[in-house]
Formats: sequence, structure tokens, C-alpha cells
Amino acid sequence: MSHTPVPTYEQLNALPIWESLIVQDSQIDDRDHMNIRFYFDAAARAILGMCERLGLDDHYRSSAGADVFTAEHHIRYFAELRLADTYSTRVRVGATTGKALNMTAYLLDESHGRLACAFDATLINVDLTTRRAVEFSPIAAQRLASWSA
Repeated sequence: MSHTPVPTYEQLNALPIWESLIVQDSQIDDRDHMNIRFYFDAAARAILGMCERLGLDDHYRSSAGADVFTAEHHIRYFAELRLADTYSTRVRVGATTGKALNMTAYLLDESHGRLACAFDATLINVDLTTRRAVEFSPIAAQRLASWSA
């Protein structure tokens, strides 16, 4: 299976921090590392937060009658996060099309200076009445274009 090249910790460290977190005892599983659901939750919060920063928020839903739905996501793990490790989430907005948007949330292990996880998400702009994919509104498309890689 081929994937896009994995960015280095140094490259990702240049992205703004979305959240700074510490692995809690309640997040540790029987393998003595942070359970996968907490990687997912942290990454999903970062993606949702970036959607809101891009204007894909309550106002967009009410004014455009549309919202973004996750069509697909992939998680890749590169390093364990263990009890008391500090980590951050960072988000990169990737390619956009008229109806779709790709984002990647990264969990950076700040305690050890390495990439722990990458969460790639493809989001589709959906008309909330028809529940079908539609073009982003012109304003949303302009915002997305200014953020996309």
C-alpha cells in the first residue's frame, strides 16, 4: 500500500499547535500505551476545529444549508505515546476540489521529538436537505483555497 511521504517532526513542528496535551493514566491500555481511541479523539477535535476556523461552522450550515461530512479517514501510527508524555496536535489543509477537502491532523510526541500519528480525513460538502454532495459556497471555496497546500 502506498502512502504519501511522511513529514518529519521538524517540518510538522512549524505548523501551529492546535492543542497541547499530556497522556493521562485513564488513557493507558493493557499494552501500556495510549489507547487508539484517544489518538482518534485528539485528531478529530483538531480537524473539527480547523473546519470551524475555515468557516465551516454553524453560520455556514445555516447560511449555505450545507456541512462537511467525513467520507473517509485513515490513521497511521509511527510511535507510541505513553503515560505522562506530552503531545500536540497540528493540522495541515491539503487538496480541495469543488465538493471535497482533505486535511491531516498530526499528533507530535513532544516528549521525544517525533511524529506519533497521522490522521488523514476526506470531507465532502453535503447539502443538508438533499443529503448529497454539492459545491462549496463561493465564500467557503475562497477560504479553502487560501489554506490548501
